[in-house]
Amino acid sequence: MLKKAKLWMASFFNKEEKETEAAEVTETKKVTEAKKAIATYHAGKRLEERHGKVLTEKMASSCISDIKSGKAEFLKDTRDNTQAWIVTYEKKKYRVIYNYETEVLVTIYRNIKDKRIKPSRRKKNKIEKRLNIYDASYKKEKTHFKKPYKRNKKVKYNEII
Repeated sequence: MLKKAKLWMASFFNKEEKETEAAEVTETKKVTEAKKAIATYHAGKRLEERHGKVLTEKMASSCISDIKSGKAEFLKDTRDNTQAWIVTYEKKKYRVIYNYETEVLVTIYRNIKDKRIKPSRRKKNKIEKRLNIYDASYKKEKTHFKKPYKRNKKVKYNEII
């Protein structure tokens, strides 16, 4: 009889856990749908601003399908789980930022320049500094002032009688 009572009491707790898990899942779905809506709204706004066209559902879905199938040209990985792609739609090329986790177009850029691997200035400077340290022919030059600094100036004193 005690076993039945324990099982009966345990059934209440399992239901509550399942209900809370289901509530959490629905909340996360709502959050991701809201993020998707905001990202596509931003991409549509930038497309109107930069190219003068309206982002339709058909255009967005074809761009995403091209990216997934590999028809689009991959440029580089960017920050926050996004990638830069060149997508062709109706014989016109667009440089697009695509979030691969949420499968959404984040933004559309103005021009298609080769934005592949360009070393940043910080990396370039670090490399130059390392080379200069180990380069035997490298010597630091002393700084020369325009006018030499005079510390001991001669001062003449006149005696008054």
